Amino acid sequence: MAVGELVPASPRQTTPTSVTLFSTVRDCAEVCNTIAQSFAPTKINSQHIANVYELGRQAGDCTTIFPGWDLFNHRDVTITSWADLDLYQMNWGSELGRPDFVRFPFSAADGVCIILPRRRAKSASHSQNLVEVVVMLKAEHLEALKTDRLWQSLVGEQ
Repeated sequence: MAVGELVPASPRQTTPTSVTLFSTVRDCAEVCNTIAQSFAPTKINSQHIANVYELGRQAGDCTTIFPGWDLFNHRDVTITSWADLDLYQMNWGSELGRPDFVRFPFSAADGVCIILPRRRAKSASHSQNLVEVVVMLKAEHLEALKTDRLWQSLVGEQ
């Protein structure tokens, strides 16, 4: 098993519903693993971040910079991962220091998922195997997702 590989839990009971759910979770896990293996972590490094920062600096007004995809009224989901960015290890200077936590500021979007950076500090109060994911959807789609059995099986009790 590779680091970061998703492995679905075995169903507690073997019923047609649980077998179907298990197959769906396994299929979803295989897709997630394929996506994860396609990333090149070496591409997003301090130079890449410096280049993005420079783009914002040169623009002057950062609100004029937009993603290159439609954030609304489409049927796609955009997923980006910050999981392996060592933002908790970065020192932001004498005034800010190292971050205690990393969060994404409020942003209205539909179909955007952001996997937040892993906390690697030994003092972290949660398992290092867990990641936090920000899911941005239209309100009615988010409500439907909250009641979906497959989603509930993946995220657990909230």
